[in-house]
Amino acid sequence: MNSRALTSLICLAFLFVMASCSMRNIAEEKQGNSALDYVAEGRGTWIGMSRRARDWDSTMAALADAGFNMVFPCMNTGGAAIYPSDVLPMISEGDELAACIEAAHRHGIEVHVWRINWYMSSAPAEFARRMMDEGRIQCSWDGKRNGPKMKELGYNQPEDWLCPSHPANRELEKRAMLELVEKYDVDGVHFDYMRFSNDHFCYCDGCRERFSEQRGLENLSWPAEVWKEGRLREVYLDWRRDLIHSSAREIADAVHELDPYVCVNLAGRNSPYWCTYSDGQQWWKWMDEGILDFLCAMDYQADAEKFQRAVESHIPLIRATGVPYYCGLGLYEM
Repeated sequence: MNSRALTSLICLAFLFVMASCSMRNIAEEKQGNSALDYVAEGRGTWIGMSRRARDWDSTMAALADAGFNMVFPCMNTGGAAIYPSDVLPMISEGDELAACIEAAHRHGIEVHVWRINWYMSSAPAEFARRMMDEGRIQCSWDGKRNGPKMKELGYNQPEDWLCPSHPANRELEKRAMLELVEKYDVDGVHFDYMRFSNDHFCYCDGCRERFSEQRGLENLSWPAEVWKEGRLREVYLDWRRDLIHSSAREIADAVHELDPYVCVNLAGRNSPYWCTYSDGQQWWKWMDEGILDFLCAMDYQADAEKFQRAVESHIPLIRATGVPYYCGLGLYEM
């Protein structure tokens, strides 16, 4: 295998196994291959975003030789893109997405574009500053921005996240995802970070106003009544989950309306508990509603038994959905 090509791959990789096509109720809408036979087995890898041009042909040739048939290249974030975008600042010199797709398809590999939702990784300073000035970023219950708070909690996540309750942010997410389908011959779009950064977020003034209005509350003691032991804690957590769920549903519906053969999928967080109470991302409900065409579970474990337990914990959640489940292998853990 070409070592130069391999160095361009992020050390996260995953194997997609035992999947039958997930596209449902659309087989009659197009002639040719049935959507129900879209993919029988997937073997893919995530590829991290870089503003520098990659040798995509060597990368795809190496992957094809190794038996891979899918790639999930990160092409944009909450505040940056490495292709000409009408929505996000372009930070690369050339159109990396077009080059990636051309090379991948030539080697028989599908491209499911990985988007980092909400999190403004690699965003130009001017864009990030504007988001902050417009009151569009998440803040913690004690009024801190993402970087300082996450460092305090022991995480290396220095950039700001866009607030999922802000209407302009929700529209940006939708437009950024749809642009991929409208402009490029993608095989799928891949949600990542379609959630809150953790349970300490978001408690910005915008969330206070929108939560109070949408739940019919007056004279709310903020954030005391929605934080930890607050009397409205569960109501607020439900509201957070609905923000993420409704955004994912709106985007997926719009993508499928444009092209029912473009697969909408998610890098789903591993722990159902943290998904529910910290992330606001109950991906099993998304699967049940048909929001997702398949799930790439982030089952990253260095220990085989822990990996097995992680996968087994998901089986009751996905068994009845009929949606393919692809096990994510975090090679960096090994």
